[in-house]
Amino acid sequence: MLMEGLVGITALVACSALYPGDYFAINVPAAKFAALGMQTTHLAALSAQVGENVVGRTGGAVSLAIGMAQVFTALPGMGRFMSYWYHFAILFEALFILTTIDAGTRVGRFVLQELLGKVYKPFEGTDSVVSSMVASLIVVGSWVYFILTGSISTIWPMFGIANQLLAVIALTVGPW
Repeated sequence: MLMEGLVGITALVACSALYPGDYFAINVPAAKFAALGMQTTHLAALSAQVGENVVGRTGGAVSLAIGMAQVFTALPGMGRFMSYWYHFAILFEALFILTTIDAGTRVGRFVLQELLGKVYKPFEGTDSVVSSMVASLIVVGSWVYFILTGSISTIWPMFGIANQLLAVIALTVGPW
């Protein structure tokens, strides 16, 4: 959790490295950004440096990657690696998300298997292939349901907020 707190602080620093107009142009759909009346500062240059159009790429991943890339390219000798650092950050974020989903699926399976074990004793044993398969199919089936119905879009922001709040609590309490 302390490392997660560091990730949260890094995210704040990375997003603070962007001009407000650039940040909002990346994180808000183009039509809503036009209604804000803000101007971009370096957005066209940033898009050219990373080799992608970054306008209207909501969700936070792109703004975090652009901010991190700007911080890293400010280091001596790193100025020409903006595209590399941007794509590295995107890859890092994708791996973090997939690892988190994997860990969540495993925890969900164990919790479900334990709950089902309270109802039907043979499910309680974690060495049972049948109970492991049934619990795994239910948890993975739940993920498939969320993805197909689009309801994962409501869960994902709650996960991010809860994850960062837990990290801040750990960062606050940990040193004591």
